[in-house]
Amino acid sequence: MNNESIAQTSVTNSVTVNPIAAIRSCGVNRAQRDAVRETWLPSIPFYYRFFSEEQTSEADVVRVHCPSGRDMLTRKTHEIYRWCLENTKFTHLFLVNDTAYVAGERLLGSGFDQHEYTGSMQFDLNYWTCWIDDTAMWLSRRAVQIIVSDGRLAQVERGDCDVVTADILRGRVKFHPDMRYIVRRSGGPDPLPGNEQLVSKVHTPEAIRFLHQAFQRDFHKPI
Repeated sequence: MNNESIAQTSVTNSVTVNPIAAIRSCGVNRAQRDAVRETWLPSIPFYYRFFSEEQTSEADVVRVHCPSGRDMLTRKTHEIYRWCLENTKFTHLFLVNDTAYVAGERLLGSGFDQHEYTGSMQFDLNYWTCWIDDTAMWLSRRAVQIIVSDGRLAQVERGDCDVVTADILRGRVKFHPDMRYIVRRSGGPDPLPGNEQLVSKVHTPEAIRFLHQAFQRDFHKPI
């Protein structure tokens, strides 16, 4: 894609927005990326990039400079945010994992542009804390700037990206919990013609392809 694609805008609810989809991946996940490219990715009408800490030959994969490994997820996410801020003019960022299935046709009209954080949230009242499910979520540009400026994601060397992100944003932006982003592991349904669900975590390339068939047709069975 060229620079014109980066600057492409859409109009949602009479407000001009410029979304970007930042898809977290890793170099060895070529099969996962191929399944995403074959299924839901063509249905999102805005700019996207996969992000990996390893070099690949794929034109739509950006290498971010951080160590490999699941414990480096927070640092990797920080680098993704930094790259998007420096290289694109997005107004809202859709962070999603390559293990997710997304009902892409529903995203632009989902109301994300009215909020600074949209996604699933969980609360632990015993400890007065909350965390977000970063399988898929929307952040405004201002929220991403806050996270990058804070710097904690770049410093934490463990997999608590969701907890740290929520802690950084708490009190600085207004969270907008949206039930349509609750993934299956937390009791959410899969996106299907008969519901309004936006995302599901399905793990394997085969499951992504099967769920895409279920979403495109009016049938479904457990995977």
